[in-house]
Amino acid sequence: MRNATEAELAAQIEGGQADFKYGLYSAKKPYKEITTVVTSATKSNRYNWLAKFPLLRDWVGERTFNGVVNQGYHLTEKPAMICAGGDLSRSQLQKLGKRAGEQPNELVFQALSGGFGQCGYDNCYYFDHTHPIYANSDGTGAITLVSNLYQEPNFSGEPFYLLDCSHTIKPIILHNQTPPHLVALADGAGKASSIAVKSGYQLGYSFWQFTYAVKGHLTMENILAAISAMRAFTRDGMESLVINPTHLVIPKSVADQKVDLFEPLDDPDDRTLITSKGRLKLVIM
Repeated sequence: MRNATEAELAAQIEGGQADFKYGLYSAKKPYKEITTVVTSATKSNRYNWLAKFPLLRDWVGERTFNGVVNQGYHLTEKPAMICAGGDLSRSQLQKLGKRAGEQPNELVFQALSGGFGQCGYDNCYYFDHTHPIYANSDGTGAITLVSNLYQEPNFSGEPFYLLDCSHTIKPIILHNQTPPHLVALADGAGKASSIAVKSGYQLGYSFWQFTYAVKGHLTMENILAAISAMRAFTRDGMESLVINPTHLVIPKSVADQKVDLFEPLDDPDDRTLITSKGRLKLVIM
């Protein structure tokens, strides 16, 4: 089979945009449930755009708000390339678009599970036992250390997470610097030889108070304990943040074992967990 010429690849990229975009927009994107997506062509790695939300400053407190604004992205940029080949059919272009549309799912869930070793705005790990909360609202006074992590003794499985996604900003921030688009890849001789998808993202964390990780079994007892812990979170000055978790994020392996816990919604892919402390929407990693 001969290789496609540069002109043929350029023509296919131009003519295949509709099929690629169809696949791109048809992809399931559960990551959006827990992620604030920021679209920008700049390479800035600061959260300066948070200044657009002055009520957030009043809610979380000056020290915490400024900490998030100034922290930058603690996770490195994630350039992505999906190689496909040349002379693609319409269905292949649609599948390529769908794969590109689903790629942020993997990146966001990697960021969430990476929170045990990546720092947030307070220089603690995103999931940690030592988040400092100050006695006074101006960030002064005695420090109380607060945990958003529970470790069940002798547990060695995958953790699950409770998240409050009801606020202006969600727990994970994804900076969409280079939206997925079709490009021609060059061969060793510098000539275009195949089609690929190029994209680029940066990921980071917002407020640790929006999250709670449980390294333990997925039981109602552990879930309710995590909800209670989150509801007790305060800002500096010991004023309640009124946190109420909305989502339960679990690994697929756990979801398959615990499917009977969850009530189906109108969409068969949507499930919810009804607890004595409210409903949690299920997100499967």
